[in-house]
Amino acid sequence: MKSQHLLFMLVLCLVFIQCKSHQKATVSDESDIYMIGFDKTAPINHNSDIGIDWETEKPVAEFTLEGKNKLTYKFELLNDSTAVLSQQVDNNWQQQDKFEFQPWLWMVTEEGVASRFEIKDFNQDGNEDLVCLVASNVNTNEWVYIYLNDGKKLVKLYNTADSSYIWDNPQYDSKRKTINTELFSSAYGIANTAIYKLEGVLATPIEKNEGDSATHADAIIHNNYIGENGKWKLIKTETEKIGEE
Repeated sequence: MKSQHLLFMLVLCLVFIQCKSHQKATVSDESDIYMIGFDKTAPINHNSDIGIDWETEKPVAEFTLEGKNKLTYKFELLNDSTAVLSQQVDNNWQQQDKFEFQPWLWMVTEEGVASRFEIKDFNQDGNEDLVCLVASNVNTNEWVYIYLNDGKKLVKLYNTADSSYIWDNPQYDSKRKTINTELFSSAYGIANTAIYKLEGVLATPIEKNEGDSATHADAIIHNNYIGENGKWKLIKTETEKIGEE
């Protein structure tokens, strides 16, 4: 289990205390990351999946994103796997996205719900963004959606190379203005690292290095790609034999 788990648990109480005002709880001294907390209106249901009786309540979190302009958003949980993101425009709520998620490392108390939806200035442009953990697995992969703040609204960052909105453990490099991703695997699987150039709200694939130990039981296939026209182009393949004396 990652050390992030312990750090997350240490700030849960502070998130709950600040839930009603939706102030933020700093998680890291190096980068400002704020967990979004949801208000609860009913006691914990111990017979429910994560302690919420979905017939009784739909937890809501309203929050403000700081930056060039203050943007008001809210999340509503419809159930233990579906969330709705809406923006307040001219005093009206406009639904922007609806997606499925796993409540991984979430915690519920009588007062609130601590999520893994985070407010952070992901691309370090002065506008706060949203990074939402939506799935994970035993290999410590964390798959997220990235919503970038363009000053007027949030734009869901699209990965053209993989035709998906999902990003594998993304980290932003402010010096190179790139997104670095990493996919982990078990002994038999596919792992890779990739680099994307981020310009505004567009991510352009640059290079990807992949190790495939799933296709052949006695070999690892190493594939190297470059980005071309928004997609991955295979430029080199090497086969490493394994299990030999």
